[in-house]
Amino acid sequence: MEWRNAEHYAELAKATRQRADTSDDPDLARRLREVAVKHEAHARKLKRLATSS
Repeated sequence: MEWRNAEHYAELAKATRQRADTSDDPDLARRLREVAVKHEAHARKLKRLATSS
């Protein structure tokens, strides 16, 4: 179950980065990239927890 959650956060990060890349507003793009980094970190954490169990 946790692995699926990690995949979900990885997909959220990918979608958020794509949205940032298509944004015309540089401030919005920066905030979206920051959110993508948080999603990626959370996905890595969930993967690490899933493999250690």
